[in-house]
Amino acid sequence: HSELKSDMDVERLPSGKFATNATVLRAAMPAFNVLRRIGQGVLAAAGDVAERLQVQRLRLRTVLQDIMCVACRHVRSGHRHVVKPAKDSRWIGAIRLLNARL
Repeated sequence: HSELKSDMDVERLPSGKFATNATVLRAAMPAFNVLRRIGQGVLAAAGDVAERLQVQRLRLRTVLQDIMCVACRHVRSGHRHVVKPAKDSRWIGAIRLLNARL
């Protein structure tokens, strides 16, 4: 649970009431699991990213932070809404590969 609390930034729970804190942790758990699955998939697809960064090991928390901070633009055309990521981000290739797999 320490990894969940540190990665989801809930080290200090918001309330002094047990039921409220339990609800916060129950809401954080599925989000953490989804983000972890996405992060592991991107790590598997990010071989070229690791080579460009010249690192031995990419931490999952760092990968998740980098994925969440990819610059995107919301484009509305007709009745379609599209999120377009920045073309110069180093994670775009890995994210697209993971999206194609899913």
